[in-house]
Amino acid sequence: MNKLIRNLLLAGVLATASAFATAQEKAAAPAEAKAEKGLVVTTEGLPERCILPLILTSVDGEAVDETTTGRFELDPGPHSFAGYATEGTELCATFTGENPIAVQEGAHIGESTTTVDVVAKKEYYLGVDVRSKDKSKWKIVTWKIKH
Repeated sequence: MNKLIRNLLLAGVLATASAFATAQEKAAAPAEAKAEKGLVVTTEGLPERCILPLILTSVDGEAVDETTTGRFELDPGPHSFAGYATEGTELCATFTGENPIAVQEGAHIGESTTTVDVVAKKEYYLGVDVRSKDKSKWKIVTWKIKH
């Protein structure tokens, strides 16, 4: 009888340990999945260097509400981004230096599309490059990548 009780207790301990391990694996799965994504940031820029924050209008052809946060976790691979800038011109020499270029308030500055090949665990910072006096060269660029 002692052996039967001991075997039952051992079976209970093993079942509990197995259930605990399964619960830990399930809890870790979302964290691991999250770590396998890349991050794209669009709300930062370097206006003093004429890289303006991006207002994103679409990701991979899907419309994005312009009030959506500018941080997107994406699966690895190529992704397309469309948008424009409206702010930061007061710090950029293109708009304030010699022969400044005037833009109307609220204008869609540098409206364009770009593609980024996102790699897991990297951060990509997108903005609109307006360093040129030629408006046709204003476009979305990746201005910083964090590893």
